[in-house]
Amino acid sequence: MAQTLPARLPGTKAALEDGTISRGKAEIIARATALLEDDEARAAEAEVLDRVARLTPPGLRAAIARAVIAAARRRRRNAGRPQRRICGWSGGSRTRATPR
Repeated sequence: MAQTLPARLPGTKAALEDGTISRGKAEIIARATALLEDDEARAAEAEVLDRVARLTPPGLRAAIARAVIAAARRRRRNAGRPQRRICGWSGGSRTRATPR
C-alpha cells in the first residue's frame, strides 16, 4: 500500500490522508486495480473516487470491479484485437439451429 498509493493511485492516497475514506476502502481499490497498468488504474480510480465516501465496502467492490472491466475492454479495443462475441443457439438435433 505504501508504494502503490503514491505512484499508482494518488486520488485514493489523498482521500485516505484527509479522512474521506478508510484504509479498508483504500485496500479494496488497490487490490482491484493491481493487475492494471498505472494509467488504467488511475482511470478506474477516477470512475469511483467522487462517490467512494458514500459507498459501502460491497458497493465499492462492485463499482471498482465495473471500472476495472471497462479499463480492460478499452485496452483490448485499443490493442486492435477484435471483440469476442458469444452466441447461443437454440434448436434440437433434428431442427435447424437459429441464433438467439
